Amino acid sequence: DSGLNLYSDIYQRPIANSKPANYIHGALTQHTIDALNTYACLEFELSKTASIQASLDSSFKFYHSLSISEQKAVVSFLNTILYDYERLSEEKLSRLFLNLSLKIKSKMSWISTFQVNEITSIYTKHFPKLFHEAMFVGNGTNPYILEGSTFSFMGIDKKNKCIFSPLTGNCSTQDNANTGTILNSTTISLLKRVARKYNIEYSERPFKLNEVLSFKAFYCVSTTRIKIQDKMYHLQPCKSINTALLNYSQTDTYVKLMKAMYEYSMEYSYDFKHTEKDLAYTISSH
Repeated sequence: DSGLNLYSDIYQRPIANSKPANYIHGALTQHTIDALNTYACLEFELSKTASIQASLDSSFKFYHSLSISEQKAVVSFLNTILYDYERLSEEKLSRLFLNLSLKIKSKMSWISTFQVNEITSIYTKHFPKLFHEAMFVGNGTNPYILEGSTFSFMGIDKKNKCIFSPLTGNCSTQDNANTGTILNSTTISLLKRVARKYNIEYSERPFKLNEVLSFKAFYCVSTTRIKIQDKMYHLQPCKSINTALLNYSQTDTYVKLMKAMYEYSMEYSYDFKHTEKDLAYTISSH
């Protein structure tokens, strides 16, 4: 209800217009997210920084200042703390810490005062303000937004219009048939169908990260991220991307679309009549 904090990762699905059976990159990015969150929690608790948001921002900037090998090492170290704490003695933690680079050890000197069995309660306490999900983007300092690891996006721009990404063309230059191509979302398709039926104006065009920061609202869209309340649907808002806060206001266009989708779903029925079809089985009268 309060919104998701997203972490962006450069990634193009290898077969972009097909539903993947392999979510390995989403899982790998989640490992990075878990490590950044763990760092933020520990820095905040042990160094007494101004806020958990400040520590998350510090975590993000520190991670991206590291070399690729250092990034892998710090992700492995912090995920070991988060997931193997029950088997992690203080002696073993010290040995693992000594294997990290001088740059990492200097930045994380506060780890020496950490009690490993506290990590679960610390992480849970701060989770609402940590990173939650991965979003995939193109290359560059102001990349094109592609899709979430398990969801798509809808924006409300400054002109109060619904904005959807096209299935192709979300890139500056196309390297191959997949570049700038995203998975077709059944929920997005439904939203567009409802918008057309109820004459709600929308646009289908690529958008970049910096543009989204100026949107009136930005939503993560999938069948598992919708709820019904007060006779209208509600989408899950995005609260931040890479610690940069997004705007959020429930615009008239959004309310109209969500109420229309509720009305559409309540009135919808299949045109299937089993008595008029040739079936491969017999309906028993008993």
